[in-house]
Amino acid sequence: MRRKVGFTLVELIAVLAIIGTGASLFFSTFLLNWEYFEKEVVRVNLQQEATEILAKLCSEVRFAQSVDISADSKTLTISYPTGNSIVYTFTSSGQLQRTEGTTTTIVCEDIDYNNSSFTQGDSNSLIINLKLIEDVFGESVNIVVSTQLFPRNSV
Repeated sequence: MRRKVGFTLVELIAVLAIIGTGASLFFSTFLLNWEYFEKEVVRVNLQQEATEILAKLCSEVRFAQSVDISADSKTLTISYPTGNSIVYTFTSSGQLQRTEGTTTTIVCEDIDYNNSSFTQGDSNSLIINLKLIEDVFGESVNIVVSTQLFPRNSV
């Protein structure tokens, strides 16, 4: 009697089921880790951007003669003893703009307009509240920072 060489249908289905299960576990783990990695990269970038914004504002406010905040807490005017001034504005389109003279530059494009503000603190201080937001894979990544600054030359 001659024996046929090959695999049975049951053996082939079992092997394909095992390979399919292994592949689905591998790819789902890989994709979930990739999503987490991307969110962490965005979070770190937003934190770095917020730190840079606060450092720049701190250096500019520190030597200001006066600091004026608009009634809606969205515009900050920094005046210097030399007569120059710098204006920072939160725009409803999610930008932080810096205007010096006739030059306007965009400092940041990830601002949450409703949760970012300039407010007057105690003893002539300035409180800056920033919320930066960016969407990654359909979810929001947020960074919230706040600091209080004291102008040195204010009158």
